[in-house]
Amino acid sequence: MKKQSARGSGEPHKIPDICAALERLSGLPCPPHDAPDQRELWAQYEVTSNFLLAARYSNDPVKARRQAAEYTLRNAVYPLEMLRPHIERGLGRKLLDDEIVVGELLS
Repeated sequence: MKKQSARGSGEPHKIPDICAALERLSGLPCPPHDAPDQRELWAQYEVTSNFLLAARYSNDPVKARRQAAEYTLRNAVYPLEMLRPHIERGLGRKLLDDEIVVGELLS
């Protein structure tokens, strides 16, 4: 059998293509490539896009916020200490240290 090349996989490989794909999925524009403090902006983008996607596919805003927070805690791209203030803003409350450790909301 023939191996499929990375080129033919249909996945974007250039930064502008990846950003365009992320924007299509989340509906949220990516941070500008020349903006200062890129890591912080992308950490914020990670959390915000998770909350937007959860809200889009749920009729219950409380459940959507919980799902987005837990998904972010379990699948974080950036360190949780960077994401924590953004998750807390999305939840409207502080996260407990135990919630960070176990990756789910306890209340």
